[in-house]
Amino acid sequence: MFSESAIALSSSWLYTERSVPFWQILGRMANFDSLLFHDDGLMTDYEDASSAALSWYEQKWNLPANIAQIHQDEELMAEWTRRKTQLLIDFTYKLRDTADYYRQYDIKCFLIARNIYAPVVLNPESQVWFAQNIEAFGQAYDYAAVMVMPYMEGAENAEAWLRRLAAEALKVMPAKRLVFELQAVDWRSQSPVPSETLAQWMELIRDAGNMNYGYYPNDFINGHPKTGVLRREFSLETELKTAL
Repeated sequence: MFSESAIALSSSWLYTERSVPFWQILGRMANFDSLLFHDDGLMTDYEDASSAALSWYEQKWNLPANIAQIHQDEELMAEWTRRKTQLLIDFTYKLRDTADYYRQYDIKCFLIARNIYAPVVLNPESQVWFAQNIEAFGQAYDYAAVMVMPYMEGAENAEAWLRRLAAEALKVMPAKRLVFELQAVDWRSQSPVPSETLAQWMELIRDAGNMNYGYYPNDFINGHPKTGVLRREFSLETELKTAL
């Protein structure tokens, strides 16, 4: 299981540096063997526009200290996006190393995973909107957790969308290092996704060749999703059935 931690990368890189002591405390005081960097680890195609960032682009990356000027040139835009993508990966490494420095060691390997948005998998050009790239994630992390949220993405046919997403992800990363994170709530109406629908989605993911999946959020207070419905999707019997 992954101990989920979110990194917030907002309008200033200075903010991210202030979070580092938290990770030192986390590693010293808690017992865990893995980290999941959540979905707010992104930068849009207009970030970061702080004065510190603009100076960094010019001095470190040999890019214009002007985002509008970068947007006007495809090559500059591609280079800027690639640099930001790697910058976020490097930052997660820094957090990993910081948490691992005082970590209570055992024989288990310290694993890291990171959420990636579905549009980045389906359309590589979407990298500019998120500073995420599944090929880079495949090289950088032990696992990539794909956010499988067809309703939030406005898919007209959720099942067809999910099949395509699974197929595209498997072209880049092996199944054993992919995790599919299904939406358990339809945030358009703030209503739960039926447990039967989640079970069907899980079956589609298995049919595509991937055995790693989960769901979010888990509403244990109201009993959603229903354990009785999903049990067979997580059971040993299902795994054996697929193997046979």
